[in-house]
Amino acid sequence: MKTTLLLWSIYDVTAERSRLNGVQLRGRTRKFAVEKGINVLIDNTEDMVNAVRFAVLNEKDAQEIIDYIRSIASDAHVVLAKGKVANPVLSKITVNDSNKYTV
Repeated sequence: MKTTLLLWSIYDVTAERSRLNGVQLRGRTRKFAVEKGINVLIDNTEDMVNAVRFAVLNEKDAQEIIDYIRSIASDAHVVLAKGKVANPVLSKITVNDSNKYTV
């Protein structure tokens, strides 16, 4: 029996002035999400400087995470990078293009 895969929305977070890496942003965001009952994946990016990428299952959760990140880095700029991704890889967004791979 096949399981229905969860589809995640992936968001890029950048900031011009605030540091996003090395300030415990990922860990603090994960803890916030656990306390709020939000499923989130969050990681530093390899393809962008001073950026993190997170994935959530719905728009309401995305907004809560965005608001929390902006409470840490007020100049954070957040954009939807890709929607409806099964089993996302966050470090490099191009990895999520399944047409690049064979099984």
